[in-house]
Amino acid sequence: MSNRTISLITSSKQKEKFYELSFRVKNVDLRLVTQQFEFQDLQSLQEIEVLQHKIDQAIKRFYPPFCLDSEGFYIEGLPAFPGTLSRLVIQGMGW
Repeated sequence: MSNRTISLITSSKQKEKFYELSFRVKNVDLRLVTQQFEFQDLQSLQEIEVLQHKIDQAIKRFYPPFCLDSEGFYIEGLPAFPGTLSRLVIQGMGW
């Protein structure tokens, strides 16, 4: 086991195993420590703005280095939507 540690900052409880497997497959020798954190979402279609907003929040709470988990999905034919607004759209659909 590695003595190098990195925090995984996510609001998803399932992500730790995904990242551990991804690191193992790529032979990345890091030990993950999951930090549960609910980000205050920025309502923007600009991915870079949303990511910078999340990084700014994480830096105030966690000491680097860390891996910040952020995701979204896109629908072909709907440019940039829902993209960074995925969580809001999914919640609006009642899921």
